[in-house]
Amino acid sequence: MTPIEQWNAMTPRERDAWITGIVDVNDYSSDISAAMEAEEKIMQMGLHYIYAHNLAVVISTDKKKHIDDVTQFDLIHASAADRCLALWLTINKQKERENE
Repeated sequence: MTPIEQWNAMTPRERDAWITGIVDVNDYSSDISAAMEAEEKIMQMGLHYIYAHNLAVVISTDKKKHIDDVTQFDLIHASAADRCLALWLTINKQKERENE
């Protein structure tokens, strides 16, 4: 199962529980301030470049745009749910790298 399929198979409560275990924030997928806190944690972990790319991928998929057409405005105004999915993809990518 791909990371996206795993994500889609989880309930919102399961998603929040997973993210809380990684970055110690609550209500990540619906609270933008919690999403920002999680982004700070990602930055501290040194994963911010991977995260930013994944956020652009999520937005491009949602808006049916090519990733090169995702603007800074799109990134800044990404929803908490989009940020949550980008975090999921980032952590999964990091785990893949560690297992190589």
